[in-house]
Amino acid sequence: MMKSFTKQIAWTFSLIILFQCCAMYQGNYSLDEAAKQQIPARVTMIDGGIVKYDMIRQQDSSFHGLNIKKSKTSTKTLKKAEIAKIELQDFQATARNNEDYLKIGGIVLGAAAVVALLVIALNNLSFGFSGN
Repeated sequence: MMKSFTKQIAWTFSLIILFQCCAMYQGNYSLDEAAKQQIPARVTMIDGGIVKYDMIRQQDSSFHGLNIKKSKTSTKTLKKAEIAKIELQDFQATARNNEDYLKIGGIVLGAAAVVALLVIALNNLSFGFSGN
């Protein structure tokens, strides 16, 4: 009984952490606009593939999607003809979304703590019934 309850609490924490990581992307921008903004972008390719970049930069007449991991930067040349849509990260919408998940997570966490305390209290309760 207690192991399954502990497992449920672990799953709840995992979901809370997962939802806190959600970034919101909005709009439909051109490569020029995305390069000027220099914020995270989600690029939808014509073939349906989706690639996220930390930013898009312009060098001369070409555009490059950059991903920065620790001290390593990977770059991919972007071609206008291959891109269906560019969405930029909306930091305000992301913050609002994360606040909502934090509120929900707090409520779920509080409810789980109350249930846990009730289960422990009921397991330790003695009703005075004895076989003698």
